[in-house]
Amino acid sequence: MNYKILAASIALRAIWVFFVVLGVRTVQDEYTLLNQELYTITSGNVTQAKREKNSEYYIQYSFWVDGKKFSAADQTGRKNLRINITKANFDALRDDWGINVRYEINNPWNNIPESIASQGWMRLADSYAIIIVGGLLFLCWFLIWHPGFRQSLQEHIDKYC
Repeated sequence: MNYKILAASIALRAIWVFFVVLGVRTVQDEYTLLNQELYTITSGNVTQAKREKNSEYYIQYSFWVDGKKFSAADQTGRKNLRINITKANFDALRDDWGINVRYEINNPWNNIPESIASQGWMRLADSYAIIIVGGLLFLCWFLIWHPGFRQSLQEHIDKYC
């Protein structure tokens, strides 16, 4: 067996597992913010508001829980993220730049503005995108290990590498 194919297969499997776990965690976080027993609402402040040239509106916000400051975050650990909001929500914030934030009781980093959360599933498109990428990586891994494809790939590697 060629070690290059084995290494590629292992790398694809590791990346696939990462995307599957990331997708599942994103769906779990989404569910948590929809289940009234698992979240609470607090007030926060808009720290930055911006209208892009393409007429999209973004905000950054922060809020405090038990003396600790939190902001928008994602599954990869990035914090203080910009959130895309509608023009109507942007205009409503302009009065006092205060914002109600829905957050998970056990993990305040899992949060979203209440005005977005009240509209239903918030980040499901992100979850689907992550799961689709994971599926494509699985397809790549399957093709590498398919006997006919693997033999063709081996011949190509032997010829050009």
